[in-house]
Amino acid sequence: MKITAILENSKLDTKLTTKHGLSLYIETEQMNIIFDLGPNHSYIKNAQALGIDLNKSNAVIISHGHSDHIGGLRYLDEVNKHAPIYLSSNALESHWLKIGPYYHHVGAKNTIENYDNRMKFVDDDIEVSKGIHIIHLEPTNEYTKNLYKGDKKELDDFNHEIVLVIENKNGLVLFSGCSHHGIVNITKTITEKFPNKNINAVIGGRIK
Repeated sequence: MKITAILENSKLDTKLTTKHGLSLYIETEQMNIIFDLGPNHSYIKNAQALGIDLNKSNAVIISHGHSDHIGGLRYLDEVNKHAPIYLSSNALESHWLKIGPYYHHVGAKNTIENYDNRMKFVDDDIEVSKGIHIIHLEPTNEYTKNLYKGDKKELDDFNHEIVLVIENKNGLVLFSGCSHHGIVNITKTITEKFPNKNINAVIGGRIK
């Protein structure tokens, strides 16, 4: 397996753009995966600078509905018109960040109009290819402070967060976007679902 961070908020290479957000390119024997798309088109620019052909991706996985992970979806057609897009059906709700008395929209906005025929909504665990799993997480608001969802701006229970688990000969590799459920809770969930496998690596954005 080869994992390349094509967008994150720091850089060692001056030719790359940084943004608040995440996008990973994961190459396995079974398939190539774009995991999260950052807030805008920057992941495309960085992939080109790194010599990565995003058209070779067989799947796109969006970990949750916040704009720093789903915002780049509006630009996906520029580089890939065929890969199915896996995300929770709740990811397309409105999502809000509250700062003081004000709510700021941090949801998908107008990112999804052209992708209806490619959307694969994940409301239960699925295996997209042999040994490659998308795990649906149960709602929780244990770590919620200033994040809300829906038109009524209810406290976010992160029912839109999913994680990716890839099996290899050494065990499991867990990919998480922001770990809004808490990384300890997520790893416990994965351990329960794969009782005979060890988690050998956890890779993602902000890990709580």
